[in-house]
Amino acid sequence: MNSIQERYETSRCSQEDVRIKKVVGLIGKAGAVLDLGCLDGTVGELFIKQGNIVHGIDASKSAIPRAVSRGLHAKLGNLRLCQCEVRHLPS
Repeated sequence: MNSIQERYETSRCSQEDVRIKKVVGLIGKAGAVLDLGCLDGTVGELFIKQGNIVHGIDASKSAIPRAVSRGLHAKLGNLRLCQCEVRHLPS
């Protein structure tokens, strides 16, 4: 595990954070949420409490079991980000 992953294996925010509450309000209820960089599932757990199904991806191997214990469908992974138009998606 590299030092960045170790540094960010747990969430640095609280479920009581005003910014987090605002995002939760915008997400809505009874949907599906993809939480990229889900860490330990702190924020994703709030989406679940709103009736959403939450899929999480994080690069920290030690964070995934904690996210799963909070109810996220979390997997270990790293993302390759790209910017493109929908009609020209990379294969």
